[in-house]
Amino acid sequence: MVSVGSSEDRARFAPYLLADEKLKWVGRPGQGLAVTAIDALLIPFSIFWCGFIVVWIYIAAQHSLEFALFAIPFVLMGLFLLIGRFLIDAWMRSNIFYAVTDQRALVLRGVFGTSVSSYDVGPGQNMHLKLSEKSIGTIVFGETSPFAGFGNFDLSKLYLSASAKNKFFRIENVQHVYKLLIENK
Repeated sequence: MVSVGSSEDRARFAPYLLADEKLKWVGRPGQGLAVTAIDALLIPFSIFWCGFIVVWIYIAAQHSLEFALFAIPFVLMGLFLLIGRFLIDAWMRSNIFYAVTDQRALVLRGVFGTSVSSYDVGPGQNMHLKLSEKSIGTIVFGETSPFAGFGNFDLSKLYLSASAKNKFFRIENVQHVYKLLIENK
């Protein structure tokens, strides 16, 4: 039998298991700050944004203090894009737990209340494995196209991609977990 995490981790999932369902693995996303592919665009943009706002405030303050104060929301948005989104994403991931059972994959999110997402890993279900380091990687459930779900555009997917609900993000021993999911098929 495969180790399924601590008794505390197993207990988190107990209320969400079906009567005949058994846990095979429990884990968590990578913790701390996470840089993803979209950051190659967002970091330079946010630096440019903040620089532009600083120049705007400097020029505006020379003419009218009220006009310079108008820039405060733009400063806050720039700081969020530059720093805040990383901190919020890290905090959100600290409250996410993953499980693989003999029937499905579960994502438990305890950020604002508790929500559970369930992913069938049976025949015909898409799963994508992405290795980022030696034994660390991400498993995405469902469509992986960058244009998937474009009609239901969600800005949080752009700046909080690490905490998206349809994936096991940067988990350790990712190949082992992927094999457990494949065995369910």
